[in-house]
Amino acid sequence: MADYAVSIPQQPTDLLPIQQQRTYKAQDGSVGEKFKLDVTGYGINEIRRFLVAITGQEMQAQIDIQNPPAFADVDGIRGRGIASAQRKVVVSFGNRLKMQALTALKTGLKRAIDASTQARSGKLGDMSNWQWRYVRNGRVQPLPIGGASGIPMGPDDVIYLMPVGVTGQGGQAYATAVNMRVSGAGKLSFRRTAKGKVATRNQGIGYLALAARAAAASPLFGGFNVLSGFTVRHAVAGEVVNRRGKSRGPSRTGFIKISPKRGGRG
Repeated sequence: MADYAVSIPQQPTDLLPIQQQRTYKAQDGSVGEKFKLDVTGYGINEIRRFLVAITGQEMQAQIDIQNPPAFADVDGIRGRGIASAQRKVVVSFGNRLKMQALTALKTGLKRAIDASTQARSGKLGDMSNWQWRYVRNGRVQPLPIGGASGIPMGPDDVIYLMPVGVTGQGGQAYATAVNMRVSGAGKLSFRRTAKGKVATRNQGIGYLALAARAAAASPLFGGFNVLSGFTVRHAVAGEVVNRRGKSRGPSRTGFIKISPKRGGRG
């Protein structure tokens, strides 16, 4: 529970009693909580004290049930202390990713691979050859697989799924090359409409893009972005993008990236 340290201000008892009404709204897999407070007769400084105190109360209540804040925007500035709030505080809770979601992502990736390729060595479709890279506070760390509360994800934390074990003869890493070939062949598409149509951007995509887009549309990834991409800096050793000829440019590796949705600012 040491993921988020915060000083919780006490509610100013000299300003009580106050009538309070709560409403809840579910949107994009998250829950927003709105307060309606009767502050008739209170000055601006007293109202600001309520803003700080009520925010602190709600944060502590969530911390007590093992749901720490992921980040907070204070007057539109992320990282500013809650006690300095003047107008508005937006706190994001619950950016913890369940292992169930990661399992579903690998299942979807294997399904996409099996639907678009023919198995030879079997390495491409063997999900043990696809490994997670968990970047927490700027450092690669072991993925925490225990605990019912899920994997903590701060605003700048990411999880990558990369084909570190998909290699052929001579150590040639080929998962990215096959993904590009699948994309060029037009074998896969995502999300057909009721009339059987597919948006242009969802036509002729690789298995990485298909798995990422399917995951992003799943409730399991509510509150998270799931995208596919390529990296040169962290490319797998021996990676090629064309198995039949000499590849142009530096080596690069395809990946699927999971990151928290940051939401709006202001």
